[in-house]
Amino acid sequence: MTQTTSQSTHREMAVGGSKRTRRGMRIGVQKLEKALARATPTRETQWRDDVLKQLTELESVMTAQAAELRSEDGLLADLLLQHPRLARQIAELRDAYDRLVANIRELREKFATERTSQISSNVADMRRRLAKLIEDVRDFQATETDLIYEAIQVDIGVGD
Repeated sequence: MTQTTSQSTHREMAVGGSKRTRRGMRIGVQKLEKALARATPTRETQWRDDVLKQLTELESVMTAQAAELRSEDGLLADLLLQHPRLARQIAELRDAYDRLVANIRELREKFATERTSQISSNVADMRRRLAKLIEDVRDFQATETDLIYEAIQVDIGVGD
């Protein structure tokens, strides 16, 4: 009974931590979308700076989540322990997340080093690339959610 209670408490803590980091990621994406949607004519530099600020904040949140995804105390570690059959999907999810964080870092660094004279001609490209990034973040979140629910369904016997 004590081991089951301990496992249950560990799972609850892992789920709570995952929810917090996922919420932070969702808020970061929303703030980035809002910054991207602002008007740019005659305000290109301010627009870029606002977008960079939100992109930097999103990168920070996602870097923290990357640590949670690989943590021995994290939700994915708990799922892997309880459901070894999910090892391949968990490894792929972690790798996809690492690529996503690297992509964010690369875009942030590229946009941060653009000369002021280039910004107005690159606004459309910046928006397109960041919209694709946001789409990739949402795809990741959906894949992660599906994996968690798959483990929980099997855990509680849904669909048997």
